[in-house]
Amino acid sequence: MKLYKGAMSGLAAILLALMAPLILPAIRSGNNTISIRLETTARAFVSPGFWLGAIGLFALFFVASGARNRVLQIFGFWIPTLIVVATGLTFTVVVAYVVMHARRG
Repeated sequence: MKLYKGAMSGLAAILLALMAPLILPAIRSGNNTISIRLETTARAFVSPGFWLGAIGLFALFFVASGARNRVLQIFGFWIPTLIVVATGLTFTVVVAYVVMHARRG
């Protein structure tokens, strides 16, 4: 179970650190249009700030996953990681679906 929680914490931390450059500007601007900034995301993937954020989030999620307090474990690990992983995987599947169908014409 520790391996599963560690893998889920790592995946959620990386996806959350990748989605932050996309989500934060959209929240700050306040308009309803969300532009996908692939260049910003690609640049963020190689930046040291991205990896420091991902490591920090991983540590936070992993510590919360082993908490003895059930409420802290649910609100600090299960809810954030499941939301982030489900959102990230859904986005990936939708993009793959669009790319596959765009090639067929």
